[in-house]
Amino acid sequence: MKLNCLIEGESDVFVVPVGPEDVVSDLKKSIQSERVLGSLKDIDPHTLALWKPKNLNLIAAKPRNALVEHIGFLGDELSKFADELEAVDSVFSIFSTQPLRDYIHIIVKVPRTSE
Repeated sequence: MKLNCLIEGESDVFVVPVGPEDVVSDLKKSIQSERVLGSLKDIDPHTLALWKPKNLNLIAAKPRNALVEHIGFLGDELSKFADELEAVDSVFSIFSTQPLRDYIHIIVKVPRTSE
């Protein structure tokens, strides 16, 4: 299965493959390794918060220049339009079939770093 992921505040969608036995903590590691040279450099995977848009709040993956604005329009609190995933949840229990290809499946919230 392949999941379209988006880091909150960014507009580049990226695809992460997951296996049938994977749990959310495995997905976090895959996401971090996919973006290790970019915005997730020096970020521990376990600190990422993963959110799945609720079924009534499908977010189109295109056009990419409208993603940040669209998510911002939905509100500041992800919990209003998405469900936070627990590290031990099975990916298969969240997505029992391949989700629709042209939508965002996972929103990644990166912890704020103190400088």
